[in-house]
Amino acid sequence: MRQESITVLRGEKIAKIIEHISQLYSISLDDAADIYYNSDTSILIEEGIADLHCRSEKYLAQCVWDEYMETTNATIEEARSGKLRNVAPVDNSSVEAMFKSMGL
Repeated sequence: MRQESITVLRGEKIAKIIEHISQLYSISLDDAADIYYNSDTSILIEEGIADLHCRSEKYLAQCVWDEYMETTNATIEEARSGKLRNVAPVDNSSVEAMFKSMGL
């Protein structure tokens, strides 16, 4: 199969995964796309690791959503724990200032 064909098929698969995320979890296609493209699972799918591209779109949508929820719940738990309460704010006035305020 030519690379062009592989690219088209991969794009179609990704579009179907995003549609499934949107439908399964009642969110917009834009939000579903953001969740997909910010997931580690999307990288594995696109690189063909572990033959994930052979799985159904619905299964992959559920994997991406599970990863999203795990990350979201961890972030909420961190915020509730108060660990970030005494952390100095990041100075985002410039890249250099940001690095300095982060101790980098």
